[in-house]
Amino acid sequence: MDIHQLLSAVGSLVLLGAIVQMATGQTEGDVLKPLRRGHPRLMVLDEDIGRVKKAIETDKVARQWHERLRADAEKMLTDPPVEHKLIGPRLLDKSRTALHRVSTLAGLYRLDGDKRFAERAVKEMLTAAAFPDWNPRHFLDTAEMTNALALGYDWLYDVLSADDRATIRTAIVEKGLKPGQQVYAKASGWHKSIHNWNQVCNGGLTVGALAIADEEPELARGIIQSARASIPLAMKSFAPDGGCPEGPGYWGYATRYNVFYLAA
Repeated sequence: MDIHQLLSAVGSLVLLGAIVQMATGQTEGDVLKPLRRGHPRLMVLDEDIGRVKKAIETDKVARQWHERLRADAEKMLTDPPVEHKLIGPRLLDKSRTALHRVSTLAGLYRLDGDKRFAERAVKEMLTAAAFPDWNPRHFLDTAEMTNALALGYDWLYDVLSADDRATIRTAIVEKGLKPGQQVYAKASGWHKSIHNWNQVCNGGLTVGALAIADEEPELARGIIQSARASIPLAMKSFAPDGGCPEGPGYWGYATRYNVFYLAA
């Protein structure tokens, strides 16, 4: 079994357990009670980093992936930060670029300790935090940018200054979670749908809520409760055989964010 088979097996067990828990209705009580204290706590814990480092040392494929990520990150150091520039009605390209950069740079900082990567990730986050909005009219854009800043906030928490933490946290709240809260209050919208928007928007908002839950417990609690009520609608559309009525491309997009939701 190589590293990818091992990670796939472990990930499948985690996903199966989460689905079983949701299906059996084990959602009573305070949704923030299981929240891990401190940071980082989202998706990749410090003990996971240790296992990845060991895999890089002992597994050829893992080592190759690490080398590719480092090459990508080195290029990102000289790329200009994202701009608030819509393509048609969408900011989605910029949100995805920010997510790719922040997750790559912050993840490699945690793996390698190279402060250049952390500093560049912080620059990306502060740039996005200064945007006038994250285009909530096309909420996929908002959800993916919320995910980007939430991961960076959590993974680089100890690197961020107090002022930078406050800036990024405020952006997550004001430009991500509160617009999401407004959607949840409506009778119709992506939160009532069964297509990929449901999983992407719920997934991104949940990651954001968990990142800042210590400082904004009531807001985070409301977002998580709303997402928990909404996302099974879309998950049921994968029955009975795991397929997606929207086709393989949207299956991949929806499933990726469904995993973000469950893993966070």
